[in-house]
Amino acid sequence: MTGKKKSKQRMKTEMGKGSVAKGIQCVIAFAMMLMLGACSNTKYLPSGESLYTGSKVVVNAPKWKKKKIKAIKKELQALTRPKPNSSILGLRIKLYAYNIAGTPKKKNSPAAWLKRKFGEPPVLLSDLNLDKNVQILDNHLENMGYFQVNVYGDTVVKKRKAIALYTIKPNAQYTLNQVIYQQDSTDLSKAITTSTASSLLKPGDPFNLDLIKAEFTRIDGYLKENGFYYFNPDFLITKADSTIGNDKVNLYVNVKPGVPGEGRRIYSIKDVFVFSQYSLNSPGSDTSKANATLFKGYYVIDRRNLYKPRIFEQAMQFSPGDTYSRTDHNLSLNRLINLGLFKFVKNRFEQVSSDSSQLNTYYYLTPLAKQSLRLELGGSTKSNNLTGSQLSLSWRNRNLFKGGELLTINATGGFEVQVSGAFKGYNTYRAGLEANLTYPRFLVPFFKIDTRGGFVPKTNILLAYDALNKNKLYTLNSFRGSFGYAWKENPRKEHQFNPISINYVQPWKVTQEYIDSISKNFSLQRSIDKQFILGSMYNYNYNELLGIQPANGIYFNGNVDLSGNIAGLATGANIKSGGDTVKLFGAAFAQYVKVESDARFYKKLGENTLWASRIIAGVG
Repeated sequence: MTGKKKSKQRMKTEMGKGSVAKGIQCVIAFAMMLMLGACSNTKYLPSGESLYTGSKVVVNAPKWKKKKIKAIKKELQALTRPKPNSSILGLRIKLYAYNIAGTPKKKNSPAAWLKRKFGEPPVLLSDLNLDKNVQILDNHLENMGYFQVNVYGDTVVKKRKAIALYTIKPNAQYTLNQVIYQQDSTDLSKAITTSTASSLLKPGDPFNLDLIKAEFTRIDGYLKENGFYYFNPDFLITKADSTIGNDKVNLYVNVKPGVPGEGRRIYSIKDVFVFSQYSLNSPGSDTSKANATLFKGYYVIDRRNLYKPRIFEQAMQFSPGDTYSRTDHNLSLNRLINLGLFKFVKNRFEQVSSDSSQLNTYYYLTPLAKQSLRLELGGSTKSNNLTGSQLSLSWRNRNLFKGGELLTINATGGFEVQVSGAFKGYNTYRAGLEANLTYPRFLVPFFKIDTRGGFVPKTNILLAYDALNKNKLYTLNSFRGSFGYAWKENPRKEHQFNPISINYVQPWKVTQEYIDSISKNFSLQRSIDKQFILGSMYNYNYNELLGIQPANGIYFNGNVDLSGNIAGLATGANIKSGGDTVKLFGAAFAQYVKVESDARFYKKLGENTLWASRIIAGVG
């Protein structure tokens, strides 16, 4: 019997080894097939043709650092055309699929699908325009300040595979000696001269066409901020004088002589028209000014009287008579969008007359549906055999009091049950009702706070009730309420301040079974403790990385939570005594101070390397 068992074990081991060996053989065979396929790609080429496999750039600059040469080579190689066939680990699988598919006879055949969806036609040497690539590389290097550069191109063919070889011999890179801006008595020239303190072009820096274009964009942005609505970066031109010697260049920044009068003029805002019920289907009837109402300098066209005109006055970041500013223009659009009342927001500026320096402004607002209803149903299962479901019903009413208010009412219900197991019969049921009213402004008694910027401040009022029933154990009733503000200084800085925050938890129907279990595990008492939290909360968030790729930057989130301290002062509670319990409305309230912060610092060390440091600290 022992000998038979050993024999069977040996057979299983040998079979296992055989399976592994077969698997390895299959992998090797598949790899060899791919390699053979890749090698055989050239046999499908037309007679006299070679497969183009890419380009190589060689930079002959002994005095340059390796890092600089590597960057230039990568930049230049990306400019060459055509691009070779794609490959994986050196294998041109898509090209091989194209070749083995041949010329399918039927459009819907597997071969046709393989060729059309997966295959890739060969890139041939005849597709290469060597002289054009040489010219592109030469122009690109000249744009970087290498005015005396030599670029040579050649092809190397081996076994019907070809590469393009480009040899670069750069001389010294020219630098800026002086940057001279056109000066005359016109408003346009004066504005450009005023902006030069922030110029991107500095004497001593390398000549770079991309930087010159960026300077044109900077000048255009400055002019747009100062009333030159019709100016365009294409109205600027530069002339470079490289004859001064010592590999230096004088750069002259001028306004083109043919710039139209509109581009040279400073504009101010005349009339502002707001069409609050603009429809894309009937734009003609929605742009009539016949029923316009003048409110603090703004004309509001609201045929159905759905909105209080003050919400548009609060959204506008400029007044009639102000000089046009692109920032005010964009901030006004952002505030109208952030009201959450309109599906589409667009505007246009129109010159009052051909010789006028004033603009009329038109805003076209397409409203969202005033009311909406949303129903969500979800289910869950857990590893301890608990199965549950939750139903959520949400109703929204936009513009409740015609001032942009948003009322949201959420009703939720759910359960968790266990069909079999230790928790069978101890089902959990939840239900809740929450009402949230948001005003698109600061509501502060006896004060009016007007804010600027692209974000509308919000005042939030919350009332909520939640019930939790642990079958056979206990029931908890929870009441929540808060009054507070949320606002943003800019996209990076956000504040939330709740001067009033209340949370009251009351246990109800605690069973004897649960009371008995507390004697064995006193921590269970925490679940049914009464809670009365009456306090304030402030949160500050700063994020330099918002909306950009990971780079150098800081993220910070800080939170201060105060509970019961104002009430404690009013009632004589002593937080240091450790034994006094003071009640408000017959209920003991919590007293504490809690401060917590999360700080992160991101530092880019290389092209694909990012260092992140994080500190989380708190005290209570």
